[in-house]
Formats: sequence, structure tokens, C-alpha cells
Amino acid sequence: MRFHSLPRSERYAETEEEYGIILARHHCVLTELGADDGPYLIAGEGDPTAPLITRPAMTSKSGGGCETTGTGVPGRRHPQIRWPSRRLCLDHERVDADDYVRFAGEAIEYFRRREADTSEPTWTAGRRSAEAWMEVLNSGRRDPEAVSRLDELMRQGAGDSHRSWLALRVFYDHWRDDRRKITHLDSERIQAIAQPLLGSPAWGVALGIGSFLTLEFGDAVPPATPEGTTHGEWHLWVAMAAWRLESDTDVIVASEYPRLFIRRAIQVLNGLRLVGVSVQAPSLETTFLFEDLRLRLFPMYAAADAGFGDWLLWTPSGRVLTVGEGPVWTFQDGSAPTVVER
Repeated sequence: MRFHSLPRSERYAETEEEYGIILARHHCVLTELGADDGPYLIAGEGDPTAPLITRPAMTSKSGGGCETTGTGVPGRRHPQIRWPSRRLCLDHERVDADDYVRFAGEAIEYFRRREADTSEPTWTAGRRSAEAWMEVLNSGRRDPEAVSRLDELMRQGAGDSHRSWLALRVFYDHWRDDRRKITHLDSERIQAIAQPLLGSPAWGVALGIGSFLTLEFGDAVPPATPEGTTHGEWHLWVAMAAWRLESDTDVIVASEYPRLFIRRAIQVLNGLRLVGVSVQAPSLETTFLFEDLRLRLFPMYAAADAGFGDWLLWTPSGRVLTVGEGPVWTFQDGSAPTVVER
């Protein structure tokens, strides 16, 4: 049997960060083995005279990183709170998006309890950091500014050797490195945001700069200024993605066709109802399904880029869904859409 102490099966620590990962993981293993609970005996089932597990009495302040409580009853453990969770400690190479949410929730609860027991600022800082992380996880925001703010909060515990802070940093850093891996959960969240748009007919379909496309949905919204442009309640902008408009039997037009041909061909979308939006993980390749046609979008960049985005959707609430460029998406407040060229 081989145990991996570092991500990606690396054998030796070369940086302070990697030494910290090893230390945190060993603390997790010790916690799961019951190092904080005092001595205990594990006996084979063939010995009827020995208890399966015998533990001394424990209090809610038994020390170490996991609070425990119990009465020393043989064969049972009585945890008040078990954090970090077993799977995340011992199997965090396969952590998925749901695990991060669960882990952050456990962290919040743990720090909150410790904060209530003592007035040490380290517990308050831990709770605030975990709560901010949970907010980001729930919102789906993966923009650099959100990560930068979280980094600053996490630095508050950089010098804390307590296992709770070490575990929080290990899994936060794992999420930070892993945050650009798009999963089916990202796809489902993006599709859910676009769900209210389904059933609406497209109008005002237009060609912008290069191969950019814009499509309007819903009631018309007059411009805020005389120089502005009328848009729909929902405004779709296909920006940096390559695209193809097709039917079951034919390709109607694609992003590299001559602009004059594109401008004429895309008019077929006017009046067609949008009946589905499909987003594929991990590429974020997107298909907008109309009544008889499909508008397929193909991301061109593998690395995250702070450019326009592959496609953007302005919603009636004023928030903007931005998908791409690269494996990243955001849903946040945005300014009114502008069209540079039609």
C-alpha cells in the first residue's frame, strides 16, 4: 500500500507550502485515528472478554483540533463535532464541488462553536474566512477579485499552527488550484440561470464586430440615453466563441463565413423560440436550442482569460451571466449592454 502525502503523487516537499500540506494531512490522519482522545484498545472480535473499543471519559474541551464529548462507553464514540470530515481529510484528491460546500459548512460550525467557548480572535477570523468562502461557493462567482479577497482573509490564519486553520488552508488552496475545473454542477447552475428565458422568441438578431452575435428576448427595454440602443429584457451576446448555426440536416452558417453572408443568414433566428440551453462540462461548450435550429458555441481558449467572455446573458434583474473565456463563469451585477457595431 502506498500513501500519497502531496497532491499529484509528488514524493518530496520542496516549498514551505508543501511542508504545510504534509503537516496538515498528518494532523488529519492522527485526528481520525483518535490521537486527541487518549489511549484506547482495539481487540479482535474473537476475544469475547475484551471491549471492541475502550476510551477514557472525554469532555467538550479535550484539546486538539476536534471537540469531543462522551462517557467512555465501550465500543462507541460520542463526537460532538467531527471536523474536518473523514472523506476530505483522507481522500481530498477526489473532492468535488459538493464536498467543498460541505467542508466550508462544517468549518463555519466548528469555528462558531470554538468562538462561543473562548474569546480568541483566531476563531472569529476562521469563521469569517469560512463564511466568505461559503458565499463564493454558493454564488458561483469565480472571478479573480473574489479569489483575491478570499486570499486576504485566509492569510489571517497563515501563522496559526492549529489543525483547524491548517485544514482550512489545505482545502481552500486545493479549491483555489482546482476552481477552474468545470464540473456538471457548474453546467447545471448555468442552465438554471437561463431557464426562465426558455419559450421566448428571439428578435433583433444582429451581427456585431467580427463574428459577434446579439439576440434579444422578452419585452423591449428603451435605452437610457438618446444615443443608446433598445434591447430586450434578456440580451444574449455571443462574443469570443466560435459558433455554428445548424439544423438536423444542414449547416446554415458559421462564424468564419463572410460577414455579408452571416448578416443575412442569422435573420432566420428572428421569431424562433428558444427551447433549451445545454452547457457541457468541462469545456463549457454551449448549445442554444431553437424550435428548428441549433446555435452551437465552441470555446477557443483553454486557459481562463479576463476578456469579453465566450458568451454573456443580461437578465431582467440586472445581473449578467458571463461564460468563458476558458474554464470560468460568473453571475453578478453588470452595466447595461452596449453594441459597438451592427
